[in-house]
Amino acid sequence: MKHTSGPWSIRLDKPSDKYRMALVVTTASSARAKAINCTCSGDSYAADCANARLIAAAPDLVAALERAIIELQAMSGWDKLTPTMIQARAALKRAKEGA
Repeated sequence: MKHTSGPWSIRLDKPSDKYRMALVVTTASSARAKAINCTCSGDSYAADCANARLIAAAPDLVAALERAIIELQAMSGWDKLTPTMIQARAALKRAKEGA
C-alpha cells in the first residue's frame, strides 16, 4: 500500500495544565485531511513535537532517499554493496514495507 502523499504538516498546541496536543495532518488532493495524534508519544511535550515533526517529514525523507539511491547507483565506480547503500536500502524498505 502506498502512503498518503505529502505535504504533511503539523499542528502544535501550547501545553497547558489540562492538555497538550501534537498532531500531524496529512493532506491529499483526493482525500480529506487525516490527523495522526502524537500527543503523549514521548516523555514530554518537546518529545511529542519532535515526533510530530519527524512523522510530518516522512514523505519528503522517503522521496529524497529514493533519489539519492538512484543518483548514487548512477555514479561510475559506485560500489552498490557499501554499508551506506545497504543501510539506505534497508531504511527505504522499512518505510515502504514495514520492519
